[in-house]
Amino acid sequence: PAAVRLFQLYKQDCETVGIVVRMLISKDPTLGPTLLSALHKNLVEIGDKYLENLSRFISEVKPNQTKPAKPNSP
Repeated sequence: PAAVRLFQLYKQDCETVGIVVRMLISKDPTLGPTLLSALHKNLVEIGDKYLENLSRFISEVKPNQTKPAKPNSP
């Protein structure tokens, strides 16, 4: 499903950014406080972007849903 794919992409983006920050800090530990602050801000931005995408997906899918059939009354 598309919603699951969006979540997977979100998770992958967050992990990639986190890995890069860890690699940079391992090369120069003095960058830690600055990069961790930037990491936090970027993860929030990534989250916002994916929430917008998910919201757009929901609004595209919702109008296309069919209403459940009413059960036949005896």
